[in-house]
Amino acid sequence: MATLRAFIALPLSEAARAAVAERRQQLARQLSGVRWTPPDQWHLTLHFFGELPEDQVEMVRAVMLSIGHRTAPFALALGAPGGFPSLARPRVVWLGFSDPAALCRLQADLGRQLQAGGLTLEDRPFRPHLTLGRLRQPRSLPPLPPELLAPLAVTVPVERMLLFASRLGPQGAVHSLLADVSLSGPDGPPHT
Repeated sequence: MATLRAFIALPLSEAARAAVAERRQQLARQLSGVRWTPPDQWHLTLHFFGELPEDQVEMVRAVMLSIGHRTAPFALALGAPGGFPSLARPRVVWLGFSDPAALCRLQADLGRQLQAGGLTLEDRPFRPHLTLGRLRQPRSLPPLPPELLAPLAVTVPVERMLLFASRLGPQGAVHSLLADVSLSGPDGPPHT
């Protein structure tokens, strides 16, 4: 059976993209040796499927529609930079979110329905973040100035969920949109 490397994500608004681009530029001046993620790949991943059977794509879309119909749009506040495993010695440099309770509920609701539909999901805890860059090997980085560690004063409207297929190539990942689902809540317009 054919499988796809796929993920469900939230897009960034143009205002959020501009703020993230500015912060990434500031970080790039301080941190060398980081392979920075292209802005067209900035998104907030809710669920990643390493091998999604192609015959399950429609079930994933149906789950997204169901959750979108029950979930009203909300906003997230962009937070401070961080790193995995730590910002002092990262392999991944990221930007977090302040007060992500509504986001965590959305992610958990999706997870429950996807598992009920027969999918096996990653078992690591959900850590909401935007990946800004990667290092080939974790290494010690210089401490950042306090102004770069402050949260961004920008909110991200959460109004849509996207399902992407992701193909890895020599220049990095190429994402193809498979589904675009609005969050409308029970009183919103019908989904298409």
